[in-house]
Amino acid sequence: SVLTRFFGFLFRIYLSRELGAELLGVYQVAFSVFMVLLVIISSGIPLAVSKLTASLRVNKDLKGENSVATSALIISLIASIILCLVILIFQNSLSFLFTDSRCIEILITLLPAVIASAVYSSFRGSLWGTQNYFSVSFTELAEQVFRIIIFVIMTFFLYETLDGAEIAGWSMSIACIFSAILVVIFYFCK
Repeated sequence: SVLTRFFGFLFRIYLSRELGAELLGVYQVAFSVFMVLLVIISSGIPLAVSKLTASLRVNKDLKGENSVATSALIISLIASIILCLVILIFQNSLSFLFTDSRCIEILITLLPAVIASAVYSSFRGSLWGTQNYFSVSFTELAEQVFRIIIFVIMTFFLYETLDGAEIAGWSMSIACIFSAILVVIFYFCK
């Protein structure tokens, strides 16, 4: 967790230097709305899943543990897909949220991360409930490192095509997809 925070801190410094003050501000506004979406999608799910999984683990109810993770996954996936579709369909109507039109474009690059986070939060809760804390911490660290690497690579190859804030959005989405896949692998291995 400390390493994850440390890399996140270094990445924010690098991001501010790479994007500049104006573009970083535009990205931060879109990122704030993205964080609200994450709260809507995953608020309480990991905690509820971890508590239910832990209580079912005590009773040696493996089928119940799997049912809890599956139910959380279905609920969070449906909610995230609906939320993303609403944003995509009504993106022109949602422009009142932003003073800069680039924000909605950046928010759209972050939508795959909303869906991936729905998957991640369900399985993370289950791993917490089975006391696989290292798996969750490792996944978060891997996501942070992968995000930095993807941002640097995309900046190098796509800077003329996309602006830095869109690249930051895509790197976040790709890293969240990566961490969702990784936490699913840990879930099925454990």
